[in-house]
Amino acid sequence: MAEVSTLFLRSGEPVAQRLLDELVAELRVRYPVVAATPVGDGVGWASCELSSDRDVAGEARARYPTAVAVDEQTTPVALRVVTRPDTVKDAVNHGLAQGGPVDLTLCDTLAEITTSGYLLDWAIVRTIHRLTSDRWAATLYTAQAGFNTTTPESEA
Repeated sequence: MAEVSTLFLRSGEPVAQRLLDELVAELRVRYPVVAATPVGDGVGWASCELSSDRDVAGEARARYPTAVAVDEQTTPVALRVVTRPDTVKDAVNHGLAQGGPVDLTLCDTLAEITTSGYLLDWAIVRTIHRLTSDRWAATLYTAQAGFNTTTPESEA
């Protein structure tokens, strides 16, 4: 089952493609083993899949030999950046209705992280969260925990 976390940002960059390139470049500085594969883009959005050279499935198999099947693979993390004003405004209004902070009204960008399955490199997710928080004062939201959510700290 896919889980989506949304980061509300104040990036100041109206072009999603440029912002995604910038975010991925900075992500690689902080976590050099990350590879990005473009997935698509359009007016006001751009997306990619992020993976690393870590064999998370193999690491999990080594720790829990009976819990992880031999054919299970590490899944990529999907990242989508949205700068389209109407989409961001709708997300901000929804966030405010869900009890989000008033600071959401200052946001001009969404970064959506989609994780699927349990065999993924959580270091990628943590690094995105820290990067966007450090650089753009991101506010994190998930459907499960609302605005009372934190970045997962477990390794695998």
